Amino acid sequence: MVTEHEVPRLLEFIMDTVIEIAGAERGFLILSPHKKEASFKINVARNLDQETIEKPTYKVSRTIVKKVLEAGKPLLTTDAASDPRLQSSQSIQGLKLKSLLCVPLTNKGRVIGAIYVENRFQKGLFTQDTLEILSAFADQAALALENARLYEENHRKTDKIEKLNEQLSQLLAHKEVELTEAQEKISHGLRVLERKYAYDKIIGVSPAMQRVFEVLDRVTEGSISVLITGESGTGKELIARALHFNSPRKNAEFVAINCSAIPGQLLESELFGHVRGAFTGAERDKKGLFELAHGGTLFLDEIGDMPLELQPKLLRVLESREIRKVGSHQKISVDVRIVSATHQDLKELCRKKSFREDLYYRLNGVMIPLPPLRERRGDIPSLVRFLLDEMAGAKKIKVTAGAMRLLTDYDWPGNIRELRNELERALSFGEKEILPAHLSDSVGRENPRIVPTSGGLIREGRNLYEKEAILEAVRRSAGNKVKAAKRLGISRVALYQKIKKLGIMAQELQS
Repeated sequence: MVTEHEVPRLLEFIMDTVIEIAGAERGFLILSPHKKEASFKINVARNLDQETIEKPTYKVSRTIVKKVLEAGKPLLTTDAASDPRLQSSQSIQGLKLKSLLCVPLTNKGRVIGAIYVENRFQKGLFTQDTLEILSAFADQAALALENARLYEENHRKTDKIEKLNEQLSQLLAHKEVELTEAQEKISHGLRVLERKYAYDKIIGVSPAMQRVFEVLDRVTEGSISVLITGESGTGKELIARALHFNSPRKNAEFVAINCSAIPGQLLESELFGHVRGAFTGAERDKKGLFELAHGGTLFLDEIGDMPLELQPKLLRVLESREIRKVGSHQKISVDVRIVSATHQDLKELCRKKSFREDLYYRLNGVMIPLPPLRERRGDIPSLVRFLLDEMAGAKKIKVTAGAMRLLTDYDWPGNIRELRNELERALSFGEKEILPAHLSDSVGRENPRIVPTSGGLIREGRNLYEKEAILEAVRRSAGNKVKAAKRLGISRVALYQKIKKLGIMAQELQS
């Protein structure tokens, strides 16, 4: 019996065997409900011919079954209809039962069901011997049923585990694809950054910029601190990023902070992090930029503006390569390359005691001075082309010769940042080319710079460029002054005023 693992088959086998042993007319096998409040259910109903009895619910005495399941003891009667123990049972009288035997199925002291056999036509069919035989049989049947139940339960669990494993495998495969895609995106992003900040992408053919590249080539592979100096807008952060993304640290983080933009107390927390409760508002632990840049590069822009009281703490970190979060005594090791930048004269600040000299020497492992734009005028046409391509995208914007001369002659006190802003302003006119009239007054006004030419020394000023721009616009508009004014980005009245001011003759406008 124990080998019959399929529960429905096993139950029918048990019931057929019981009927045969007892010589019963009919037999029912009942399993106890899982919950106390639930009603028992007839699982198998068989007759002497080993046939299934249809609709067995009302063919058994529920009173007897309930007594046996609750007491856990067998009940034997040779004549159920006249048995005084069963006189109150309407089902006994209604079913006209005679011989009846109900034996509990127990396993480890727990009643798991009952075997119920009967004969409606013959009294005294079941004896004490029958009871003992069926009780012994019931013990084996209960064991077989429990084994079958455990088998089915394990089978269900195995199926569930297999399904979960399959789902997990699918999830892992999906996550592996996502991870691969993420790695590819990261690799692609790094390649893009490497290309973006490759030295050959930095515009600079002038001797001054070539000297910058020579220094970069020497310091890229190491971890020595680098100090980048130069006026505002010369591209100090661009050089710092190029240094990082061309170094062995390129796969780690490049983290930048402007020391002049954050108050001293907050700057300490930003750099070193803090623990919960370190100060008012510190509701949770926070990593500092040194931790975030571990293995990579930390760019300290405008280092000259760092508060004097914070400088010793930065110096201690640079010397020990350990940080302590604000509010904590625990030391954390960090591996960070420091690249700093300033537009100020740090030596002068040291002389004035507003910058620590020992920190200056620690930061100034190698100095890279960036030239202002006025000292690299030969790079301006290439910079203009590069910036226009970056801002306009696929739309090709031309720059007339007159406008390019103005851009090249201007001193650009704001350097590349000012040049970018000027080009953005010129693009706002919506033209396909930049004319002198599109440039701001500061760029277009008369430039006192003397330019040597084959005809001697001449002073090139705004009037010359404005006249050239107006004549070119009128020519391109086929003499239509309204269209010419629109092309120049000015009103028709303003155009007539400029023509009069510049003394442009009618013949010139018609030529």
